[in-house]
Amino acid sequence: MTSLPDTMTGSGTTAVAIPSSKKPGTCVRQGFNFLICTVLLVAMTYLSIYSDVINITPNIEQDVARSDASNDTGSGLDDTAIIPKYARLDIDGVERKAEGRCKEKTRFAFIKVHKAGSTTVQYIFQRFGHRRHLHFVLPSRPSVNIGWPYLMKKEDYLQPIPGRPFDMLVFHTVYNREIFRNLLPNNTVYLAIVREPYSHLQSVINFFHLRRLYGLPKDDPVQFFLQSPAELEGAYFQSHNLSTFSKTKNLMAYDLGIPTKMSENEDYVHDYVAQLDRDFLLVMVLEHFDESLVMLKRYMCWQLTDILYKVQNGRK
Repeated sequence: MTSLPDTMTGSGTTAVAIPSSKKPGTCVRQGFNFLICTVLLVAMTYLSIYSDVINITPNIEQDVARSDASNDTGSGLDDTAIIPKYARLDIDGVERKAEGRCKEKTRFAFIKVHKAGSTTVQYIFQRFGHRRHLHFVLPSRPSVNIGWPYLMKKEDYLQPIPGRPFDMLVFHTVYNREIFRNLLPNNTVYLAIVREPYSHLQSVINFFHLRRLYGLPKDDPVQFFLQSPAELEGAYFQSHNLSTFSKTKNLMAYDLGIPTKMSENEDYVHDYVAQLDRDFLLVMVLEHFDESLVMLKRYMCWQLTDILYKVQNGRK
């Protein structure tokens, strides 16, 4: 499981040197106004540091021409025909073809964590899969869930085409290592997304209409709920004869496979998170969404067009 680094230096990253050919004294001697000179130097430094993040495949015209020339069908070029040529990146888990070309990953499972921007990411993945005619794990009945809020069972999804394994799973499920590895091929990549906990709780209370169900005030319902969450939930479950499954007791952890009853067992949670760290190639962060997509593009060896998006289910 890979988190976003605080800096672009150190293990697993590439340090970027700041150009020194333009020194302050040289700039001023060439007749520039001191303020303009300073702005230019700051801009040069900024672009140098972040060029590795915002870099777009160089010489794209050459790649287009080369791909178009090799197209025997004459049907024109589509973006899947362009294989981006990256500079060498020291990032773990990235397979490479000959001549340093990146090998595109097309088998993955996305843990669609509730209320963490996951629908926007799901649309990115679905578009990617449809363009490449990949084999989806689909719910067996009209739903956005496959088994959720329970562990996935065989009857929860449409069975695969004989002789063809699944390529991707991007619907709401509860992650379980054994179940997923029995369902998906060995080379499947595991991805997820999380969000800052307080804003996540705000979104959960709003989306699931918990303010009305729990009788919370309109003025700052989250703070009121946090004063006595167990009592408010318990009273609602008891009055409606429901199970004790909780949408507010660390729902992100539940989606990632931690049972609600174990969420306060520190030893269990510590060991489980360590296992998630080994299982997952990348966990995106909603508050760093664009940066996460850049990391996704690099780890998955995709193209820039594969990560374009429009926000879905955003609160207006």
